[in-house]
Amino acid sequence: MKKIYLILRRRIQYYFYTINFFFNGDKIFKKIKKIRSKKNKSEDKLEQLYKKEIKNPLAVFEYASYKISQSDTTGFKILKDFEILRKEWLEKNQLDKKFGTFIPAQQFIGSLGNYYPLYYYILNHFYLEKNKTKPTVLLKENVKITNPEISKFFLPYLNVVENNSKFYKYNYLYEVNKVPLESVLPYKNKYFPWAAAMNFINQDLAKESILENANFKISKAEVKRGKEKLAKLGIGDKDWFVVLHIREGKNHIFRNSNPDTYIMAIKEVISRGGYVVRVGDNSMTRLPKIKGLIDYPFTNLKSDFMDVFLASNCKFCIGTSSGYEGLPPLFGKPILFVNFLNTFEYFCYKDTDIFMPKTLIYKKNNELVPLKELFNFETGNLVTENSYKSKGIQIKDNTPEEILVATQEMFSLVNKKDQSHSFADYNLKFKKLLNNLYKNYFDYSLKPLANLPSSFLKKYNF
Repeated sequence: MKKIYLILRRRIQYYFYTINFFFNGDKIFKKIKKIRSKKNKSEDKLEQLYKKEIKNPLAVFEYASYKISQSDTTGFKILKDFEILRKEWLEKNQLDKKFGTFIPAQQFIGSLGNYYPLYYYILNHFYLEKNKTKPTVLLKENVKITNPEISKFFLPYLNVVENNSKFYKYNYLYEVNKVPLESVLPYKNKYFPWAAAMNFINQDLAKESILENANFKISKAEVKRGKEKLAKLGIGDKDWFVVLHIREGKNHIFRNSNPDTYIMAIKEVISRGGYVVRVGDNSMTRLPKIKGLIDYPFTNLKSDFMDVFLASNCKFCIGTSSGYEGLPPLFGKPILFVNFLNTFEYFCYKDTDIFMPKTLIYKKNNELVPLKELFNFETGNLVTENSYKSKGIQIKDNTPEEILVATQEMFSLVNKKDQSHSFADYNLKFKKLLNNLYKNYFDYSLKPLANLPSSFLKKYNF
């Protein structure tokens, strides 16, 4: 009976909000909601609205976000001074400041990877700015949280409001007063692309030697619980393992890769005495049976808790352009990225990580896209398959041999020994190239931190 009552109450609240919004809702917000409801957004209508309402944060955010989603980097420029615009709008319209700043709901109910920019927002807000004010997350009562086991690490830093009545009542305030984490991150009162802001934040955290203390940590009880479950998979208390995630999503196919090309790397980990735990879900291609390989999505131990435990206790993670790759760094675990696009996200990562993008080739002459173009801002922010096609670029996956060498070099990096001269020399040249490429590009200097595998870099004459 109580369940029926709750369903009826929520439905009445929704209808009341809909009717009230129809008669009293903000006109610009109405137009934006109408545009959002259509599967194919009209860029012309968004642009017209933006030009007419250039000081309205809703119109500005909607237009800029659309541009970014279409691989048009002018969207980042539009959002750069968004914080000033937002504050001026709130002041001018005397909007309620009861809840302060809002965090987008999608950071908790969208892709698993949405936790990663939220983590950096917290690092900047609390650790660098030393701001003690908690931003608000406004959610419906019956909303499904993406992996509650990871969300709980964020709760001490946020004011979470799960209330249908308040969700509808303050919906407009939420929209105009949210931090636009969907596309950008704040740093010193300006907004920058995720990767750029993360790089600035990582530099500052390193200077103050506080990054390690800022990493999330699971409790001793949770470690014990996780290890007991691992024992059921044959991984002992003193054994170590590497987590592997291979993207096979239905959207953004260009980010996917073939699981068969990882077999050599899997065997390399096992030959060194470790286990490989492949994570994901049971819609993925089953891997062949190899002693030491755990195809975890197809076991009865698959759970939100184990997803987090594996990320927090692995030796390192081999990941691709997916949501799961955002979890291990929250616990200070190194990442080996392979088959990664888009390339500007290189700047998200640290000197403990290795980053290998897919190879890009010009269709017209079958030649490699040079490193300088592969990592420039425009190519580095291509986020749709059509955007690569429009530039005449073919995408080629990393070879099994490249992934193998990258894995071997990751072991050297993690163990802090036996790094080859070619690895060090290639990366010295590569980072010098990036320093020159992005010199004075932003308000603050980007610092290349992550490494690239020698197996990838040696293909380029630079």
